[in-house]
Amino acid sequence: MIRETTEESGIGYKSILSKKRVSFVKIIGIQKKASLKTSLQILFLSTCLLWGYSAQASDILIVTESLPPYSYQDGDAVKGMSTEVVQAVLHEVGLQADIHVYSWTRAYLLALTKPNVLIYSISRTPEREELFQWIGEVAPQGSYLFKLASRRDIQLNTLDDAKAYRIGTWRDDVSEHYLIGKGFVRGKHLDNSGTPKQNILKLINQRLDLTSDAELSFYHQAQELGHDPALFAKALRLEDLSQPLYMAFNRETPVALVDAFRKALASIKRQGLYEAIRRKYPSLSTRRTD
Repeated sequence: MIRETTEESGIGYKSILSKKRVSFVKIIGIQKKASLKTSLQILFLSTCLLWGYSAQASDILIVTESLPPYSYQDGDAVKGMSTEVVQAVLHEVGLQADIHVYSWTRAYLLALTKPNVLIYSISRTPEREELFQWIGEVAPQGSYLFKLASRRDIQLNTLDDAKAYRIGTWRDDVSEHYLIGKGFVRGKHLDNSGTPKQNILKLINQRLDLTSDAELSFYHQAQELGHDPALFAKALRLEDLSQPLYMAFNRETPVALVDAFRKALASIKRQGLYEAIRRKYPSLSTRRTD
């Protein structure tokens, strides 16, 4: 649920936005007396008025997938570095919204088709560039093709070398789209029938030769399944996919809402809050480890 009032100013959020004749001058007058954080919130409200956008409590839906340690469900709470950044942005804007952890296919489809849906822990690729309104980076990542450490017969020097093997992906994942774009074929080279955890189990049982995943997510989920990370090895770094994870809105989301989130993300980075969150996850680094 979105908060009815901002924490610092006590200004009625829904009531201000719903009154079509609210004076913009009055809002500017309030803004002069507000703190820096509240000023950002008032700027959001006034921009919404100028664009004729009236937000409701149910307007914003935030979705992600289970991608630990970036985003994951822990009991009733959603946690992870990306999640903490999104929560900090919401706090900066002065909103509250529930975060829903869905399968990647469902989360991605919602973000593609429903206005005011915010998706995060999403890779920004040329193919996706025009599909969303991008807010900004929420976490670094490195992506690889993984194999069993015992499979010394698998030696990859180029991506094309991987076409000799069966690779686990999952439906609508960025790595699947990327590999298909590089000439890999579903059913021949790619098996997208599993989840990331199922792919790890298939790898162990040698029903797959390789699986594609983000490094930290792969090792985190392997440990959740009770397997020593030393059981696995990186076969090939996917350099094109080793880019930061982002948050993005559906392309039909009002510009005022998108701009407010962009300004809020920039603000928490200027304040050092983003870096403070990142330091809580010391293994999250853009440094190459292979």
